[in-house]
Amino acid sequence: MTITTTHEAAEFMLATGHYYTTRSLSEVLNISALRTKGWLYNIRRSGRYEVIEGTGSDRKMKVIAIDGRSNENLASFNMALLMKRPPLLVNQQRG
Repeated sequence: MTITTTHEAAEFMLATGHYYTTRSLSEVLNISALRTKGWLYNIRRSGRYEVIEGTGSDRKMKVIAIDGRSNENLASFNMALLMKRPPLLVNQQRG
């Protein structure tokens, strides 16, 4: 999986449901810390993303929703379908 944009990084963070720092995200994605620092800054500042920021000096951050869509909504939808949403439908929704 190659992540090249802020939005893709946010989608990854939402899907995993974990807290990330610049360092931890760069290690997981095998991308430079400078790039992930920029993505986290953009995610933090944009109104498009809802985040929870950890306390302390490590600046942990967790994405909880993108454009109002949260992991809980997606999980409920998948359970109703009894399967994951087909990629074709996911890509059409973003269009």
